[in-house]
Amino acid sequence: MAFGGYSPAPGTGIQRLAIPHTFNEGLGLREAAIAVTQAFLRIMLSCLLFAFWGALVLRLWDAIGNHFWRWAMLLPLLALFLSLFLALMIAISAAAKAVTPKRA
Repeated sequence: MAFGGYSPAPGTGIQRLAIPHTFNEGLGLREAAIAVTQAFLRIMLSCLLFAFWGALVLRLWDAIGNHFWRWAMLLPLLALFLSLFLALMIAISAAAKAVTPKRA
């Protein structure tokens, strides 16, 4: 054999499925709903931010006539986009932490 006779240990069907490292089997219904909502908001709001930011940058690119200033604006705009994206992710995490029930 190519791998020196290695064969995986047999297990039941559920044991062979990979469990994500962030999976928490102790979540209740409310905590699971908050986790799903958090993931949904991260995806949707980051997509909206990317779409609006891309449209605004293209409008700005079109408004600037000088090629030097067009290229010079890209690095600051990229840095501003990344900082807004980071702020969005931090805000979503903080909101999820605020509504998550505290365990005793």
